[in-house]
Amino acid sequence: MNNSSNKDQHYALDSSGNIRHIKDANPSNDEFFCLFCHRQMIAKQGKIRQWHFAHKALSPNCSYESYLHSLAKLLILQKLRSEQPFGVEIKVPFTCKNKETCIWYEDSFDESCNWTGYKNYDLKKFYNTFEVEAFYDNFRADILLSNSIKKYTPVFIEIYVSHPCEHQKIDSGNKIIELKINSEDDIKSIINSPIITEDGDLIRLYNFKPKGDFTGPPQHPKQLVKFSVFESYKMYCGNTDCQTFSCHRNKAIFELTSDFHPDFLPEYSLYDYGIVELYDLDPNLKVCNLCRYYRPRDILFDDLFDIRIDKRPIFCCLYKKLGTDKYRDPSDARTCTAFRKIDGKTMAEIRQEYKMVKTIIWKKPND
Repeated sequence: MNNSSNKDQHYALDSSGNIRHIKDANPSNDEFFCLFCHRQMIAKQGKIRQWHFAHKALSPNCSYESYLHSLAKLLILQKLRSEQPFGVEIKVPFTCKNKETCIWYEDSFDESCNWTGYKNYDLKKFYNTFEVEAFYDNFRADILLSNSIKKYTPVFIEIYVSHPCEHQKIDSGNKIIELKINSEDDIKSIINSPIITEDGDLIRLYNFKPKGDFTGPPQHPKQLVKFSVFESYKMYCGNTDCQTFSCHRNKAIFELTSDFHPDFLPEYSLYDYGIVELYDLDPNLKVCNLCRYYRPRDILFDDLFDIRIDKRPIFCCLYKKLGTDKYRDPSDARTCTAFRKIDGKTMAEIRQEYKMVKTIIWKKPND
């Protein structure tokens, strides 16, 4: 019972009109008939080939394609009339739920603020009448879903093996679920799945236009950069996103979060800008980045944002005179006797350069 053909028919109708699988068929006390031509079938339950049904007498108008089409219609109709849900996932335009209040929101399609998602609908909550080969709007549906009480626009379920839905029917504006069937397994997959999702190949949806505004948390939050200064006056620049940027890092006293455009390549680093902003809040601030003896070192680029951030130690041009290490921690300035603040012109240049960048500044409140 190992050899099998993909053209074998494993389903037939019994004498009561019920669909039977060959494994459940008992030919000793029942008769079986073709799903399409309704001619008598023989239950082949031998020991060599896989069990299947075969026509007792060949029908010139019956084909495997016709059989698959009939099987799909009957099994889908059976599911619609059962207690099982019949879910359909429909593509809808989503907008971030924080659109009205989020500083980072942009009215563009970028998968962070606006994106295409799916909304699940159980069609059986909207339709209670299911008919095979029924007409609506001068078109015949393989299966027509309608509502006998409420005036919901009917849904056509169209099944095909080799001939897809005609353009006139699609262009009519009627809601259509088009299912391409290549085998019995394709039918089983549809029947056993709680939700039908458009895949562009075997399943297509036409003219479904859900009403309403669809909002939710973004699937791909907008990536941001956060500069932090801690109680020890050590500094850190790292990644965050539009959903988590308001969660402050442990022991941080100051944070500046920015949204960098890929084309923005500043002369000054985010460290420099963050420190200048912190200085506005704390004029007594002493860090090496604000010292006139601080010298810029090579600028590194963040791989994710392609932006300039500082990661190497501070370079002090007075290290020989002072007898200190060449590379300093920014917080060393608090006890450095040679610290001299940079002039206001440089600070103004830094502020001007970052004027085009969206930023949010947070400072830890005084206890």
